[in-house]
Amino acid sequence: MTQAAPHVHLRLSKWVYAATLFLLLLTGPVHTQAQFLRLQIVIEEDFSITGVSFLNPGVLPVNFGWIQIPIHDRAAGRVTLAAAENINLIVSFNAPEVLVLDENNTVPLRLQAAYINDGGTDTRRAVNFNGNSAQFRLSRSGQLVDKMNPRYHRLETNVYFFGSMFTGDIRPGVYRGTLSVTVEYE
Repeated sequence: MTQAAPHVHLRLSKWVYAATLFLLLLTGPVHTQAQFLRLQIVIEEDFSITGVSFLNPGVLPVNFGWIQIPIHDRAAGRVTLAAAENINLIVSFNAPEVLVLDENNTVPLRLQAAYINDGGTDTRRAVNFNGNSAQFRLSRSGQLVDKMNPRYHRLETNVYFFGSMFTGDIRPGVYRGTLSVTVEYE
């Protein structure tokens, strides 16, 4: 009988030891330290085309000569691009030299382009392309912006197409041509 008691006593000791340790953990001072880091991520499309209006001089008379379409005219074409601030855009265009009705009837076309890169639409502030391309950064103030700032915005830039065309001794009809615009961004 003496051997059974120590075995029970040993089981009771483990129980008392576990209960004591548990109570010490509950009642003893617990010191912890933590640091929290606030994370924010903004995911947007880098770039999109939000509007296109075609160069549309309307009905032109035969034998009129050179017809000017200024940048501020409603007939001027416009492509509106939207992108995040600080994105660099490279915009280029390829325009036909003539608009065509058929092989014997063409209208010479001299096309130019200009852009506004700060989200505005005042054509008096437009910057002309260098030939058929331009490279610029979208920026409201000309300064780099913090992309993690909650007030970080997307901007629209307008690319305007304007110029002149010549109507000589040609047949009336619908003269066509294709303007190709390429946009690269980084």
